[in-house]
Amino acid sequence: MNKLIVTADDLGFSPSVNGAIIEAHKNGVLTAASLMVNMPFAEQAAEQISNEVPKLGLGLHVCLTSGKPVSHPSDVPLLVNKNGDFCRSFPSLLALLNFSSARKKAAARAQVEKEILAQFDKMRKFVRQYNLVFDHLDSHQHIHFIPGIDGAVWRVFDEWNNELRDKSTPPLVLRRPVEFFGTRQRVTSRFTKYFPGGLLKKLILTKLSGDSIQMNNRADVSFPGYFGILETGRMNAPAWESALSVFEKTPVFKQSVSGEPIRVAELNLHPSLDANIDSRCCCSKDDRKFHQSPFRRQEFETLVSSATFDLLAQYNVETTSFGNI
Repeated sequence: MNKLIVTADDLGFSPSVNGAIIEAHKNGVLTAASLMVNMPFAEQAAEQISNEVPKLGLGLHVCLTSGKPVSHPSDVPLLVNKNGDFCRSFPSLLALLNFSSARKKAAARAQVEKEILAQFDKMRKFVRQYNLVFDHLDSHQHIHFIPGIDGAVWRVFDEWNNELRDKSTPPLVLRRPVEFFGTRQRVTSRFTKYFPGGLLKKLILTKLSGDSIQMNNRADVSFPGYFGILETGRMNAPAWESALSVFEKTPVFKQSVSGEPIRVAELNLHPSLDANIDSRCCCSKDDRKFHQSPFRRQEFETLVSSATFDLLAQYNVETTSFGNI
């Protein structure tokens, strides 16, 4: 049995992204979305989801690299610039939190935890106010397994699952962005065409997430498979087929009651209806460029295309949500 969670990141980034996600769930194969609570259109997104697609599973998309913090900028000075905007990238955060002086490292880690908990509190507020389904946890640019960030993320994971969650709702699932490439043919035909640097990204994320799981004694936590590194930001129709063609080779997630192996994986996209970015949107230069790419519209079109439904049937893959695995 093969089950695919189809997730759209960056909910709350702009009205165009919000609209694409809602439409793709209503009339397509999208089953989950991850909310950037620090973006200006986050509450608009929460209200729209509640009114139009209340069963859509939502995740907290922890963000420390784009937009403004939920905390007051003066509380997280090592993470922001003079305008109060996040100013660090993945490598910059990694260096700050692990290779700075002992005093600076400790201060940075405390500020990171403060901001992540502030984002978590804001997500909880939205969940309560708009009666949302909160079922997964991930991050912008996969920063959540960086040492110095992972501890706060594990804390959020534990607090929600063990203390704060209504037991009638599903527990959170944490994304582990370690893509299963599957076959040499898939790597050589797709990887070299789009992102030669993707192998380095895969190696770094595999190493960091593995270390975090080991250091935090989380060997008992189950993670779905993942597709979205090899062709990150370019999950067009050929990319879908490339991923689904190796689904049968992904590790077994669990056994069914009858003993049948169940494979579960997440396919991660960043859809938008158009390249317009509202003037109120506060984001990094890299995010602005990323969201103005024509691939944002192409990714949306795959989500609502009849060809995608046919492709899922061809490979015997059923869509599901984090809350139903």
